[in-house]
Amino acid sequence: MSATLAVVLLVAVATLWVLLWAPIDLVFRTRREEVATLDIQVSWLRGLARTEIHKSREALVDDPVPAEPKPYRARRGSFSRGMRIARSEGFLRGAARCIGRIVTGLEVRDARLRVRVGLDDPADTGRLFGYVFPVSRALTSAARADIDLSPDFTGESLTFDGHAHLRVVPARVLGPALAFTLSWPTLRAIWAARS
Repeated sequence: MSATLAVVLLVAVATLWVLLWAPIDLVFRTRREEVATLDIQVSWLRGLARTEIHKSREALVDDPVPAEPKPYRARRGSFSRGMRIARSEGFLRGAARCIGRIVTGLEVRDARLRVRVGLDDPADTGRLFGYVFPVSRALTSAARADIDLSPDFTGESLTFDGHAHLRVVPARVLGPALAFTLSWPTLRAIWAARS
């Protein structure tokens, strides 16, 4: 009886180990011309488990009747509760460290983004391009991505076409996330927010 239980437990642990270390492939495709589309493909275990999500939305064209804004209903004290969490000693440093570790666990296999932007005034387009272009060049080298940003001086426009293929190993993401969630600064911040 105990030998059977030990074998079952060993098989369960080995299966969990394989599932946590099996990479998940995430493929994002987005495009906006007349219709904005977003396609997400998630595959795990070399494609044995696969799902696809497709979203599309008509591009906004000069709407002559503006929609009535919805009334803002914030939960009572939600901002002050968030500030108590952010001010808690060591919380922001731990959150930044956790995000950094999760990002280093992502493997960018392929990333490409083509953006064409134009404002109604060509001078504003040039000014915007002057501010954003250096940032896009820095992101291109830092993120190993191919980012092509081009201005459109003919009028107001926004078109883009992007593709990204990321690989994530769940164990590399869950470790830092659990370490941050169960750390003393996070628990203290949650306790401070409740009081």
